[in-house]
Amino acid sequence: MAWLFRSQYIASMDSTMVVTLLNRISSDFDSQQHVSWIATSYLLSCAAFQPLFGKLSDVMGRKVMLTVCQLVFALGCSICATSQSLSMLILGRTITGIGGGGMQTLTSICISDIVSLKDRGLYQGYISISWQMGVISGGLIAGIFDAIWGWKFAFWVQVPCVLTIAILVIFFMDLPVDKKHHHISSFEKLKGIDWFGSFLLVTSLLCVLLLFGTSRNEITPGGSFWY
Repeated sequence: MAWLFRSQYIASMDSTMVVTLLNRISSDFDSQQHVSWIATSYLLSCAAFQPLFGKLSDVMGRKVMLTVCQLVFALGCSICATSQSLSMLILGRTITGIGGGGMQTLTSICISDIVSLKDRGLYQGYISISWQMGVISGGLIAGIFDAIWGWKFAFWVQVPCVLTIAILVIFFMDLPVDKKHHHISSFEKLKGIDWFGSFLLVTSLLCVLLLFGTSRNEITPGGSFWY
């Protein structure tokens, strides 16, 4: 079960690492005006996609969705580490946010499935500790990596860590069998998902978050960051 806490730790550490690296990244890309979108894109995608993972894990299985989210997170970090422009880095952060949001949500859900109701509060406390440890240590770790190897290494180092946790989840995490969907094929499960409703949910949340979280100048054509 410890790898679930490590998954939560990496998801929280990632956000504070990036905040620490913003000045260095903006200097390398010479784009101080739009560098805040590196953090904003992660938060937007994380918040918009989080509501989907509970239902998707009910249909596809907790282990499958948690592994998928970890792979998506690793993909996003890889894109960030190889980015040659601010636009590519923002795209990578958006993908990372999708995976990070799933890791945060599914960690709590999996703990609820594994742990009895009597001990659930204790393990939720462990999750909170893992989260806070990631928040506290992210800035320090990012500063060390940036000083020695450069800011891109801060993204590279997360990839093997997340992939290792994904392998541990696949082989060692035992969850109760979902009798309701146990005898349904994967194709039938995919057909049973309301894809259009999911699309509307994500897009509507993104629009609301952009509306309330973005200044007027940034959402006008003259303030576009995508170049």
